[in-house]
Amino acid sequence: LRRKIETEQESKMPWEVLLANFLARKIKSPETTWMRKSRRSSLLPGKKYLPAPHIGVVIDTSGSIDDEKLQSFLTELKNLSNLYGLTRVIVSCDAKVHQVIEEDEDIPDHFIGGGGTDFRPAFLELEKRALDGIVFFTDGDGEYPDDSFIPVLWAMTAKHARPPFGEVVEI
Repeated sequence: LRRKIETEQESKMPWEVLLANFLARKIKSPETTWMRKSRRSSLLPGKKYLPAPHIGVVIDTSGSIDDEKLQSFLTELKNLSNLYGLTRVIVSCDAKVHQVIEEDEDIPDHFIGGGGTDFRPAFLELEKRALDGIVFFTDGDGEYPDDSFIPVLWAMTAKHARPPFGEVVEI
């Protein structure tokens, strides 16, 4: 009975849709303001458009990530970069941070790694920045930090231990 309940509670929605929904929640809708008049009518307030969300993306490059998983991470990362006009910073890590790729740099075709897995260094690197969210591509097998004040979406390729915080989608 417990197994049936657990499988019924699992999402049937494609993970790409869940990822897009997570990012869409981070995008702030335009605010109305009386400092700027509406183009349609001088009796209505205008719109103040807010900057695009700034997202941190982490690629797990540990030894448990094979080439096929890494290629799927890269494909989704390139798709993410085209969504919603996001600005992003990419961190590749296994037990330590190997690369930090700023938003104006091109996404590389491969990443350095292959060691053990510890998610904490990536969070330490990203929490130095003003981010609206973090998307973490991983298999989920590693050391987790206790918490993060930035909203996190774990895009996991396997069902390992449930992360102590954030949302999870299985890819």
